[in-house]
Amino acid sequence: MFNLPPRKCGQYALTDVARPISTTNNSCVHQATKTKTGEKVILKFIPLTSPDFIKNAENECTIQSSLKHPFVMSPIISNFTHRRDSYRLLEMQLGLCSLAGVHEKIKDLETIYKIMYQM
Repeated sequence: MFNLPPRKCGQYALTDVARPISTTNNSCVHQATKTKTGEKVILKFIPLTSPDFIKNAENECTIQSSLKHPFVMSPIISNFTHRRDSYRLLEMQLGLCSLAGVHEKIKDLETIYKIMYQM
């Protein structure tokens, strides 16, 4: 596990540090606000705690940046350090909706095929 980021992260202020949108073994996702503009964004923090984490972060950033599709958000990638914790930081636009909201509507494989075909 890794330390959660602080409330103020450079040009961003996290909405609720204690309650990330999502947390995995190698990242956490938070909603934040750009302090200068008030724009709401999504931030994914990938800790750079070991060579494996660094390699995985680089791979993820490279792959996500290379995808060019209207349904895939291209992140703004930067580094962030707080005290001794270093993170790869991915800024993404706040989505209006997501596939997570349609899980209860997926009844069979045909529905999944239709979604995949549109992508």
